[in-house]
Amino acid sequence: GNITPELQFARGEFGSTVFDERNRFVASAVINLPYGFTLGPLFQASTARPYSAFAGTDVDGDGRSSIDRACVSVSAPTNLCQQEQVMAHRAKSFAQMDLRTEKIFTLHENMKFHFIWEFYNLFNRDNSCNFVDNNAYSSDAGGNTIRNPSLGAQGFGPGFSGPFRSQFGFRFEF
Repeated sequence: GNITPELQFARGEFGSTVFDERNRFVASAVINLPYGFTLGPLFQASTARPYSAFAGTDVDGDGRSSIDRACVSVSAPTNLCQQEQVMAHRAKSFAQMDLRTEKIFTLHENMKFHFIWEFYNLFNRDNSCNFVDNNAYSSDAGGNTIRNPSLGAQGFGPGFSGPFRSQFGFRFEF
């Protein structure tokens, strides 16, 4: 496991999970406009997800540096590190607006041509969320350097998104 056996019931070894997203708001609609136009907006927003800041070195002398969290304090005279609580930090919140547009051309009674254009991350918001540098002692701690991408897309809905992008397509209905 990821917990040193002698610390498994210690205070600070239990905390939020990477799935802990306190609030999420999702709104979508289908809006039929005149002349065969249709709009389909989709808005999503969520509160920040937690992450742990790791020391990047073996601070407790157990030989497993990959699970040692950053030190909160060092007790004298033994110089033992008291590690931060699990998932003590919150990354960035998530907010994204997507939009689907469609124009329908009626060619015949039973034949329609659909032109579709979709926009993702319409306002080009940086949704790096939990893609942060979680090494507490690096020069970019808490920044946007991707060090642990496994924290990003977990839980309900997207935990991150790329920059603005769009695609278009056609559909022939007969």
